[in-house]
Amino acid sequence: MIVIKQVRRDIGQVLLKVEYDKDGEVLTTWVDTKDIIERLKAFRDLIGRNPTQEECKEIFIKMINELREKKKPFLDIIPWENFMNINLEEAREQ
Repeated sequence: MIVIKQVRRDIGQVLLKVEYDKDGEVLTTWVDTKDIIERLKAFRDLIGRNPTQEECKEIFIKMINELREKKKPFLDIIPWENFMNINLEEAREQ
C-alpha cells in the first residue's frame, strides 16, 4: 500500500505526506517533489521523451520501495570526495 495523504505547498516547495506499509506496519514519510522531478528528468534524458502518467506513478512507487528496502540511494555510493579540486573536463580527456 502506498497512499498520498496530504500535499503541502510552501513557497517554492511541494511536499507529499505518504503512508506506506512495511512488515505489517503503516509508516508515514514526507517526500519532497524535487526528488521525484529529478528522477522524471533523468527518465526524460534517458528515454528522450516525457514520462506518461503511468510511468510517473511507477517511478514514485520505485522511490517508496527503495525506502521500504532501505537501499542506499545511488548518489550516496559515489565517492564525490574523489572529484574535489579536479577539472573534470580535463580529466575526461586523458
